[in-house]
Amino acid sequence: MERKEKFEADLRAQLDEWTAIVGRLRAKVEDEHGDTRIKLMTEIEDLTGYQRRAETYLQELHEANGDAWKDMKSEIETAQGQMRQALDRAWKRIEIEPAPSADLTREETGDPKALPHKSS
Repeated sequence: MERKEKFEADLRAQLDEWTAIVGRLRAKVEDEHGDTRIKLMTEIEDLTGYQRRAETYLQELHEANGDAWKDMKSEIETAQGQMRQALDRAWKRIEIEPAPSADLTREETGDPKALPHKSS
């Protein structure tokens, strides 16, 4: 049977890893533009919410007496799965959706940072 201390340490390690990944995502968002950037920022805000929830679970887990932590385990594992899925979605969006090309105009991309018009 799993011990509370090990489960708590594993959750802390997972949370630390997620924090590092979200930091990398935030850095990558700086290179994105337009709708992609907006969608990523929204997803990062969602991820931040999951992180806060995980921190709360970690605190409650730490404070749980006796076998009470076992009642929380399933809910925590569900939250971990949701966080992993959200991280995967955000990371895939960065890898799949390139930033608009600097060769395209604002009208073509909808990106206000793109060139105002094509030069001849």
